[in-house]
Amino acid sequence: MGPVTVPGESKPRYVWDTKFPIDAADGGRLLGGIGIDVTALHETQKQLAVAQRLESIGLMAGGVAHDFNNLLFAIAGNAEIAMQQVPAEHRANIESILAATEHASALCRQLLALGGRRETEAGSIDVGRLVNESIELLEMTLQAEHPLEVQADFSSAHVRVDSAQLRQALVNLVLNAKQASEPGTPITIGCEAVALSDITQGSGREVHSWLPEEASRGICVFVRDTGRGIDADLLERIFDPYYTHEELGHGLGLATVLGIVKAARGAIRVESTPNAGSSFEIYLPLVEEAAAARGDTVQMPAIEDQPPGLNRIMVIDDHAEIVAIVVAWLERLGVEVTPYTSSLLAVDVLRDRHAEFDAVLTDISMPGIGRIGVLEAIREQDPRKPVILASGFNDSAFQVEDDPYTWFLQKPYTLAELQRVLEEAATEVAA
Repeated sequence: MGPVTVPGESKPRYVWDTKFPIDAADGGRLLGGIGIDVTALHETQKQLAVAQRLESIGLMAGGVAHDFNNLLFAIAGNAEIAMQQVPAEHRANIESILAATEHASALCRQLLALGGRRETEAGSIDVGRLVNESIELLEMTLQAEHPLEVQADFSSAHVRVDSAQLRQALVNLVLNAKQASEPGTPITIGCEAVALSDITQGSGREVHSWLPEEASRGICVFVRDTGRGIDADLLERIFDPYYTHEELGHGLGLATVLGIVKAARGAIRVESTPNAGSSFEIYLPLVEEAAAARGDTVQMPAIEDQPPGLNRIMVIDDHAEIVAIVVAWLERLGVEVTPYTSSLLAVDVLRDRHAEFDAVLTDISMPGIGRIGVLEAIREQDPRKPVILASGFNDSAFQVEDDPYTWFLQKPYTLAELQRVLEEAATEVAA
């Protein structure tokens, strides 16, 4: 099988062929053959290879982010405890530690996005507003080397995506366009309403889609340049992590964008012509109702009274340092805490003495019991007991949708976030 150039077509076709002898009627020998066009199969195999590479990188990145989040939890948690104890003149140093851990946590979110392991927030955002608010940031990214042209429909249109991730995707795409363009040439960003069936239209394209089958209308967020463009044989590799090329740069920029689109259940299309520029288009399905997207800003907690009705809480995590921090937080709230680093031991205690605990805070990925195994064991005994699930991944998708007595915290969470969830749980139980 090999490439065959067809007159009038820009891309070669792949043909599987076989040859065989034929006995002619006059006693001579002829050579016969059969050729089958397998271009579609060849393209599918290449896409599968790309998907497998991305999947392996995503698994590795997700694992690193999970472990790193646990380390950040230990650092930030101890810093928050110290903040309540040190003299005021030393608090600026601790605030610097917390700011650094927040930046590191943002890096973890990018790694989770790379593997599609970070689910989008439950709320929705106004895309036009986000693009409008990002213009100043994108102009700073271009450092006055390129004029930024905006072609955006700023009318209200909401999609379900993490606002920080979408903003990061825009920055990455603008940086990519900057690297591919000569100084002084314009770079265009914008958004427009589209029919999602349109993503398959056009030539010289590379499309990756995770759009739900039922999605019909959406928003296209695009970044376009008039730079060197991308050769057709490079299009299929531009999203590979750390793929290096003089026209594409190197690193995790485009791979991170792909992960963000995957986590948002969207699609991305790349159209490019050598020496005529490139267009990167992100497609996101519209949602009918808008809800405020939860911010990622970490606020300094204030020690308040314990949540009414939640006086005894079991804490389960296989990292002893995280257990120690959460215990210290809860004890400062006046809560009686029973900690465990073994999920099997904790489950045995819950089966025999579940009534002794008003709530359970547990890591989702506990060794020896499987995902949400602790939750399932609790529900066998008490369908109404508040259970708070925590994870270094964004595993909110593993919450049971019809279970109103479960909550989720993504590590590294803060004391303020823990207090908020405990107050919600106390209110739900009292209702």
